[in-house]
Amino acid sequence: MKLFKPLLTVLALAFALIFITACSSGGNAGSSSGKTTAKARTIDEIKKSGELRIAVFGDKKPFGYVDNDGSYQALLDGRGDAFSTDNTEVLVWALENKGFEVGITSLGDPDTIAAAVQKGNQELLDFINKDIEKLGKENFFHKAYEKTLHPTYGDAAKADDLVVEGGKVD
Repeated sequence: MKLFKPLLTVLALAFALIFITACSSGGNAGSSSGKTTAKARTIDEIKKSGELRIAVFGDKKPFGYVDNDGSYQALLDGRGDAFSTDNTEVLVWALENKGFEVGITSLGDPDTIAAAVQKGNQELLDFINKDIEKLGKENFFHKAYEKTLHPTYGDAAKADDLVVEGGKVD
């Protein structure tokens, strides 16, 4: 029993040290310095590999929201009365949290979520932009909304309030 307390203390300190080291390691995962050693792949290289690497934000399917500053938690525990953020995020959050509703579905100028490519990869950028225009003519994004997002949003949102067809904002 005399060994238990010192052993527990050592284990707790070791865990804390590992945790602090892991959280403060010099990794640049969240860094946006713009410096990269990866070479942008061409369309032909992407087609040949058969793989497209896509980086996405989100920790929940089909939506993600990270409560970095505790805003959502403040609503849940009564410290907050209201909260404003991206409508695609707050609409789902309100649906998933009983007793909350979105009073204003649009505030300020609309923003868009867009694809990004590595700086200098004009070939891929042009390909994506042309494809978005082509898909817009087919009403692809509204159809995709109805199939994938409408089941989640239901009547809380309208496709026209969230979808930009063909990359053109009115």
